[in-house]
Amino acid sequence: MQKLTPTTQVALIFGVFLISKVVGSVGASHPELRPWITPVQVAYFVFVLLSWLAVPLMNLMLFVHPLGRHALLDEQRPPAIAVGVTLLPAIAATALWLITGFNEHPVEIALDFCLLAIVVSAVWRCRPGWPRWTMAGLAIAVAILALNASGIHFFLIRQERLFPPPVFTALWRLYLEFFTPLVVASQLIANVLQLSRPRR
Repeated sequence: MQKLTPTTQVALIFGVFLISKVVGSVGASHPELRPWITPVQVAYFVFVLLSWLAVPLMNLMLFVHPLGRHALLDEQRPPAIAVGVTLLPAIAATALWLITGFNEHPVEIALDFCLLAIVVSAVWRCRPGWPRWTMAGLAIAVAILALNASGIHFFLIRQERLFPPPVFTALWRLYLEFFTPLVVASQLIANVLQLSRPRR
């Protein structure tokens, strides 16, 4: 995925959000179609995820193998572990999606953490120093929004509201207004940071 142009990378991310919104709208209008159209949504997510995270996922598979971990360089281990940890909530949300009878909220949680994994993987594409720390700061910001959205989706699944309606609405608007632009901007910034050379 790193060989694709920045425009193509951003287009793929927008495709994830566009398909999510279209499938969500169709599913809300025609609930009987949800078990059929949601797998298409998930399949596209998996395609984008595997394309983007092929290298860290392969390194993760080597890391969890008793012998394969010795084949990894020291700088290959942190991104593999970070991506693996980030994808754990996405895997759990996918299992919850199956348990809850194809409820759309777990799919949204899985999507958020898959996108977070893409942002996290970009941290180690930047050179050590201020470029990597800058990208790490963006990843932390995306992680905060992803956790915020996941909490909201979780309570929507349980049909509960932990916060008063005004606070709940404010948190939801914070996610809607900043998550998507921040994910897209992080990839554009990552492409710029990769070309930056910190002074020594």
